[in-house]
Order: sequence, then C-alpha cells, then structure tokens
Amino acid sequence: MVSRRALGASPWVAQLCGFNAEREKEARDEDAIEAEVQGRLNDLLKVQKQARDIELAKQSGKEGKPMLPRFFTPKEKTDSSSVEVATEARLRFLHLRHEMLLDNAELENLWFVLQQFAASEQDQGGAAPEAAEHVDYDRYCQISVRCADVFGEKSLPFFTPSTFLRFKRDARGRIGILPLFHYIMRKVSMQQTRIYLSYHDGEGDGYLTEVELQAYVEKMIPSLPPLADLEPSFQAQYVRIAVRKLLFFNDPHRLGKVKIGDLLVSAQLAEFLELRQELNADSPKNLAGSWFSLDSAKRVYSTFLELDEDMDGLLSPQELGKFGGGGLTSYFVDALFQEHVATWHA
Repeated sequence: MVSRRALGASPWVAQLCGFNAEREKEARDEDAIEAEVQGRLNDLLKVQKQARDIELAKQSGKEGKPMLPRFFTPKEKTDSSSVEVATEARLRFLHLRHEMLLDNAELENLWFVLQQFAASEQDQGGAAPEAAEHVDYDRYCQISVRCADVFGEKSLPFFTPSTFLRFKRDARGRIGILPLFHYIMRKVSMQQTRIYLSYHDGEGDGYLTEVELQAYVEKMIPSLPPLADLEPSFQAQYVRIAVRKLLFFNDPHRLGKVKIGDLLVSAQLAEFLELRQELNADSPKNLAGSWFSLDSAKRVYSTFLELDEDMDGLLSPQELGKFGGGGLTSYFVDALFQEHVATWHA
C-alpha cells in the first residue's frame, strides 16, 4: 500500500490539488464554462484539421504547400458477382415487401369487417346511409385484432393510434369507416406503385433514368384498359411521349433521371395511373383531357410531325414558332430554348 505521505509527495497529486484550489476560487457562471468548453473544442478541431492537411499533403507529395480538398470520389469498381448478389438481394426484398401488401380480395374482406363492427346511426332515429357508419376507438381496436387474426401482420400498420387520430371525429369521438377504408386503399396503392417503380431501378440508388422509365411504362401498358387499342407500331412513340412528360415535370435540373420518391407523389404519375380504371360510360369523358390518353398522344405526335419540316426528329426555333398558327412570339421561343437545353444546334 502507498502511504498518505508518499501519495501527497507525488507531483501529479500536487498539480491536481492546485487545479482544484484554483477552481474553488473562481466563481464562474454557466456561460463562462460553456465558452471554455467551446474554446477547447475549437482547439481540438484545429489540431485535427492540421493533422489531416499534413496527411493529405504527404499523400500528394506536396508537403508544406497548399492544396485543394478532394471534391469528387469515384465509385469503387465492383466485380460482376457482387453486383449480381446485390441485385438479387434487392429483388427478393421487393418481392417480400409485395407479399406483405393486402391484395384486392383481402381489401374486400377488410371492408366487410369494417361494416360488421360499424356503429350505425340507426339508434338515433332513422336509417343512416352507408357513409354515416362510424366506429369509436374501442371498436377500432377490435377491428385491429380481428384483421390481425384474418390477414396476419399485413393489416397492423393501418390500425395504429396515430391512424385513428388522422380522421375527423364526431361528437361521440367516432370516425367514419368509409374514409378509413379509402385511406387504406390509397396507402396500399402507393406502396404497390413504389415497389413496381423500384423493380426498374437498375442501380438501386432510388432514381429512374429515361430508359428505366420507358421500361416501366411499357410494362404498364397491358394493364391499362384505355390503351387496349394501342397499335404496336405506335407503342414506341406513345412511350416516348409519356416518359418525356414525366421527366419534364420531375427532373427540374435536367439530370436525365427522376427520384422515385418525388415521382411517386407527382400529379403526372397520378394522371398516368388513372388509366387503370375500367372503361365505362363516363370514363371516356374523364380521360379525354388526359395527356396520357391514346387520343392525346396521337394528337401530340401528329402536331410534332407537322412542325418538323426537315424530318430530323427535332424542332428548331423557327419550326416551333409556327405552332398554333404562329401565335408564339420570338421572345417566348428564345426563353423556352434557353430554359430547355435541347440537342438541336443552329
């Protein structure tokens, strides 16, 4: 054991005692302490920066001379096997996510469950319409348990307390089952669309290039009833027209690719997916003004062919100026070509 006398004779003990004595004499407030901590932190950061600069200078062979920091790091080259493994893992993950979504039959059964638990307004007098059916939070929790028994974990994300609070409640604290069901359908549809878009993301970086968007549109065409009469000879032109619309509004920086998250919530993709509805007596009227309808695509293509006098596949400022009978001013055409950088050269 070390005696107290020997311990007191140690130099570090004396320094520590002196440091504590000085601290006791100082009556500092919190601002002074914070300033001291910030100052010491800045000193440490300066030391680290100097060490990093020296290391970079050694690597470049220019020790002691100023140098620019590295602002671009090229991607590491990976072998084909690792790329294949990553692609296969991503596809399996997307397939698993798709399996966790409610299908159409399960959505129909979910609506029946909601109706069974709905507390109608008939007890207050008169027969209430279907939209007036409501559930309180207790019945909401019972629905969650019943759906978990029927559908498993698929339904759990849709019956959380935060979901219940999203909806307007009546005087008795109840929410309508119809808005709840529409919310679930929209969520499922959006998740399905995100998965379908991600299937075409070859790089797995969350972006879709023009080629990948074309592949997505081509794969969606057979599932769109309004495009049932699309001729095979016109399919390539339709795909190009649809993709250019999606790129124009969702690629503002002209990078040649769009972020899947931005595309998912865009009005243009929603307009394109409206073509999934079945044709009936009213749908032709609703789809007549859609950019993605077959009639609209043919009209755009024929107008382009009329303006493209030299048939080179591009429109010059002079050719574009004849659009609409020459109603476009030269100032507008020049501003348009300055904004949209095309491959045409005068």
